[in-house]
Amino acid sequence: MTRPVFRPRLVGLEDRLTPATPQDVVADVALMQADTEVLQFAVAHPQIGLAPANRALARSYMATIVGQSQAALADLNQFLADLGSRTAADPSLAGFYAPYVERAARAAAQAQANITWATFAISQIDAASGTTSTGTGGPTGPPTGPSNPPFPSSTNSPFPDTTTTG
Repeated sequence: MTRPVFRPRLVGLEDRLTPATPQDVVADVALMQADTEVLQFAVAHPQIGLAPANRALARSYMATIVGQSQAALADLNQFLADLGSRTAADPSLAGFYAPYVERAARAAAQAQANITWATFAISQIDAASGTTSTGTGGPTGPPTGPSNPPFPSSTNSPFPDTTTTG
């Protein structure tokens, strides 16, 4: 009698995205807070990111913030949709989910604000890079960002201030 030969088979996977887990949401909220601190500093001290020696690093960092914020926004929106569908299926859970919905909605709004501010910073860095070698024609003071900034000024930054001496 011959023994059957093992032949692995591929089983079709479900045609859906992996839902955002609570760990994803917590990580996204922490990331939005960290990115917001960097953006607060960038808005309060635009001369640092616009300094010729810092433009490439600042632009790269802002582009990273845009990418991270877009990914976090997608996770947070999916999480909110999931909570919404659970609440619709069982309205008695609305009170239980309310604090989570509120925090996720605030984090999603912050992610969108971070995208807006980082994109604005990139445009300012690009504009400053188009100045002449004498430095004329560039921004002369702090740039005017999007209206209604979502955060106050801050002095925490991962970037050293290379524009001052002393």
